Amino acid sequence: MDDHRLFQVEQLAQNDPEKAAEIAAAIRDPGRKAIAQVTLVSAYNKLDPGKAASWGDEANHELESLPAGKVKLRLMVAMSISALEQNRQDRALELFKKAFDLGEMLFSEDLKENPGKMTYAGEGEQELATLVTDFSRNPKVRPVVLEQTRTVHNDVLKAKLFVAAAKGALSMPAATESH
Repeated sequence: MDDHRLFQVEQLAQNDPEKAAEIAAAIRDPGRKAIAQVTLVSAYNKLDPGKAASWGDEANHELESLPAGKVKLRLMVAMSISALEQNRQDRALELFKKAFDLGEMLFSEDLKENPGKMTYAGEGEQELATLVTDFSRNPKVRPVVLEQTRTVHNDVLKAKLFVAAAKGALSMPAATESH
């Protein structure tokens, strides 16, 4: 149920942040609730900056308490994207690198523990693709994204992430493409 609510928050975040905040409040799992609230920070900054800042602080606290795993990875991805949206580039890149490392570790461990598992179904693969796509939209951080992607050991994952980077670069608004 919490995963469904988290999905709803992600879908409503930009167009109806107040409704999304109501749904986020109903999430019981603290990690997933932090993901939902961080997803709302950028949109909610316009409505209630104090609440948005409080959600960011709570997410930082929750991040420290979560064990390495998919929920922690999803929270790191959400926090890094939120920081990038708020033009906090240093914090965004710090979280990007940590999320990338955790995602690649989870992916490698999953494939090692599950021989024969299809690479595209590896743990953390989707979160890494989302991270790379969103960061590649920003020309200022794109070189860091590409350099980090070059270091990936699994060739199939590396290819998937380069495609994600291309999608991000191609989906950025035309106005930001000028140098």
